[in-house]
Amino acid sequence: MIDGQGQVNDLVSRFTDTAILLVPGHDIRQLRLANPDLRDAFEIQMAFRSRLLYERLAADASLPLEARLCKLLLTLVKLYGLNRPEGILLDVRISQADLADWLGVSRQRINLAAQLMKSEGLLRMSYSSIIVIDLPGLQARAMG
Repeated sequence: MIDGQGQVNDLVSRFTDTAILLVPGHDIRQLRLANPDLRDAFEIQMAFRSRLLYERLAADASLPLEARLCKLLLTLVKLYGLNRPEGILLDVRISQADLADWLGVSRQRINLAAQLMKSEGLLRMSYSSIIVIDLPGLQARAMG
């Protein structure tokens, strides 16, 4: 949108009722030039996405999978965490396959790591739902 080149990835809705707004890139670039608030918002969004990408790239592949998964979950807590009586609910639908894709491993390996973390009382997972029960424990486990 900003650089005039194509989209770098596809967008997929996880919900059945979805509306998509398509604004031509040329229009966005013109609005951005005329509106400093919009320009600032784009810069903040780009910095946010760059930070996420850096955190993802900086994840040390030599760390145990459980530690890498904990680091990912801590990032998701910062982004989507909602305090609930039972723990911190990640207010985003994310499956084990999504976690596996993010970390570059199979869903089966994520399942084993998640089961271990569940047995340690760190989190609770159900279909596309994650609740962090023990945040300090998750933080300690993320250190490897």
